[in-house]
Amino acid sequence: MNTKPIIHVHYMNDDYKEWAECPKDVSFEKYLLATPGRIFEKFGGFDPFDVLSVSKYKIVLRLDKEIGTLRPGETITMHYVLPGLIADGSGFEYFTATVRWLTEEEAADITAEPINGSYLAVKWNYEYDKEGTWFDNDSGEDLYALEKGASYPLPRIWEESLEIRSLSVKGGVTCAEIYVDHSTVTVLGDGKPAMAHASDSYSVAGDCVDQSLDMSITIENNEQFERRAQKMSKAIGIKVKKAPEGYDLGASKFFGTPTVPLAWNGDFYEDEIFFCQIKLSDIAELDKENRLPHTGYLYIFLETDGGIYHLKSDVRYYDGEPELAIDDFNTAVEGYEQYNDAYLMEFYEADEGADGIRLLGVPSDWAYGDEPPKLFMQYDPLGNKMGFLDNLDGFVYFFFGEDEKDLTKVTLQEEYS
Repeated sequence: MNTKPIIHVHYMNDDYKEWAECPKDVSFEKYLLATPGRIFEKFGGFDPFDVLSVSKYKIVLRLDKEIGTLRPGETITMHYVLPGLIADGSGFEYFTATVRWLTEEEAADITAEPINGSYLAVKWNYEYDKEGTWFDNDSGEDLYALEKGASYPLPRIWEESLEIRSLSVKGGVTCAEIYVDHSTVTVLGDGKPAMAHASDSYSVAGDCVDQSLDMSITIENNEQFERRAQKMSKAIGIKVKKAPEGYDLGASKFFGTPTVPLAWNGDFYEDEIFFCQIKLSDIAELDKENRLPHTGYLYIFLETDGGIYHLKSDVRYYDGEPELAIDDFNTAVEGYEQYNDAYLMEFYEADEGADGIRLLGVPSDWAYGDEPPKLFMQYDPLGNKMGFLDNLDGFVYFFFGEDEKDLTKVTLQEEYS
């Protein structure tokens, strides 16, 4: 999940805005850190307007009784009618809320305000087993509004729900009774997690399917959320654009003409292609943990003799300025002749689990129960227009070896969603 999902909320009284003289300020416009809670509890407003839940792929909003679902990069508009405002009980007022979930690029320079209140943070691990012949697993974290009587579908086991049966404050500590799959657990706002479990079994074409969901539930407030987000490692996002004529050959880029040390001339396999080069001074300010060198160049070449689904990485580092430009590097390798156009890189700070192309962080889609190896680079074939491996619905990961400083030990792994 994006560690800091930011929404832009514009709320307007459609009646007042048509008046020549508005009796009061009826327009509300804020950038908010999307955590569950009542938007107008802190900022003022006319009607109940809430963020009900937040997950990696959706934010659920409620304006009075209308429910809306917002996904990354999308904008939704919701409406509310307030009747009976005139003394005789007649008349209506109309309100409109427009909400956008900002992309990482849009949110980069935005300072967002937190929404008031505490909420449930649920970290979960899901497992699926179809008679031992097909396994699946997933994990994530969802946030839910802490509201007595609220009920939310469980992640991945949507026919089951999480219900907040009671809510109280004892000795300054929030206490919630949570009902999940015929069991009740008590969650306290002291930072300690309560564990819950849900399971389900059913039959598909005569085969038995077992699902299970293990949950660690805590009560958090926005200060805790901010502190946790700040502790998470940041990644270096990479945007690409096609290089213009006459571009600097020594720039950070994918494909095109590699610029390398003279000593490397002829030091490549016949089936090897040039994937990218990174001018390390370009990322020095973004690599705040100093996990990569900040001088010289990093290169990734790919060995293709095993075919497109069995590529191997050849990662090299040179602490100096390259002297040799090798034109048409990829032309001689059958099936890769088209990858000679250069695409320049632009770097920005990204969240550690963000989709797209990036350096460092964690894999965006890791479907295994074990912790993933440490990530050097993630390549998203469908998140750009370069066309390389665009038949792969998933990611290409480049993982560090045991010693992060030894870049020759970086390995490549293709993962399908």
